[in-house]
Amino acid sequence: LGMVRQWQQLFYKRNYAETDLSDNPDFVTIAKAYKIHAQRVSEEAMSEFPVASGTADVLDRFLQSPEPELLVFDCQPEANVFPMVPSGAALSEMMFEED
Repeated sequence: LGMVRQWQQLFYKRNYAETDLSDNPDFVTIAKAYKIHAQRVSEEAMSEFPVASGTADVLDRFLQSPEPELLVFDCQPEANVFPMVPSGAALSEMMFEED
């Protein structure tokens, strides 16, 4: 997700330290090796609102399955994820986008 990178961007003036996530393994392949159903969802698929029927089917299966499931959401390394609650803030101070 790059949430550490996001914190460094938003609260520490882009003072990045050790947040390169480019060398992650293929988690879908690893899950399948353990016989865990796994799928990848693209950033484009999640940017649609309401989500397309194919994406909705994937999410429904994930939420309804009694078996272990893994969904990998691909997004750009510099993409921020919201909502988020800043450190020491109350839930009422939740950020929904970059200010």
